[in-house]
Amino acid sequence: MIEKECKKRPLTQMNLLLRTMIGLYLLYLVYLLRNEFGNIPFTIAMAVFLTAAGVLIVDSVKRILKGQYDIPGAQEEEPDTQEEA
Repeated sequence: MIEKECKKRPLTQMNLLLRTMIGLYLLYLVYLLRNEFGNIPFTIAMAVFLTAAGVLIVDSVKRILKGQYDIPGAQEEEPDTQEEA
């Protein structure tokens, strides 16, 4: 049986900023839909967008403030442990 390795891409600061911007855009969409509040489909869309925006913004800002992101090119190189005899 072949097992597929699931490789996660590291989150960079730019990725987190992009996620924050997407969350802000979703908040803007909720703001635009506020006039259609009585309509059931629009109300559901507002709730979904508001929830997604909240999760994206809070998670991204929390990770940025705590410094939980990778810096490209700053990988630690493994020193050679083999000694020449």
